[in-house]
Amino acid sequence: ASDFPSLPEYSAESVMEFRAPLLKEMIRKTIFAISPDTSRQALNGLLLERDGSRATMVGTDGHRLAMVHRPASKPGAPGGETLSMIIPKKALNELLKLAEDDESTLSFSIKNNHLAFIQGKQVIVSRKIEGKFPNYKQVIPKDHSLKITLTKDVFLHAMKRVALLADEKSKMVRLEVRKGTLTLISDNT
Repeated sequence: ASDFPSLPEYSAESVMEFRAPLLKEMIRKTIFAISPDTSRQALNGLLLERDGSRATMVGTDGHRLAMVHRPASKPGAPGGETLSMIIPKKALNELLKLAEDDESTLSFSIKNNHLAFIQGKQVIVSRKIEGKFPNYKQVIPKDHSLKITLTKDVFLHAMKRVALLADEKSKMVRLEVRKGTLTLISDNT
């Protein structure tokens, strides 16, 4: 037993709290965009930011971007302090398992370069990913005049049909918008 590695030190002071269903939703809506390329370490996890009482989770692989905003239970410090951390994919998968109990609350804490995720007596400690996450705000247009309202089921059905013929590697479907119409285009050589 003495040869077993000691648990990394972690802080019990919570910097952010989430209800389990909310955290699961945030992870599931962004985890698919994590880059599989291990050479770009900052893209191998999800960015979790807290600005005031709003939490943002972002994933990107350099080609696609997934982002979700939700309220955070523990608001930021009065000085408008923002909090930012990159959570590794392995820790996110464990968090999904930990968040199975829909009635629980998960707390996040930070100490040095370790993150702790606490639910009751269960604790997951992970090293946070060092590095700079790309400036995702820069690629999202601030002012745009294009707004489309459509039926989700109709769009999803059309997207599945068009995606069948999309290129195997890029899986790209182009959206062409004209007044009153939306055309979905995919091509495969």
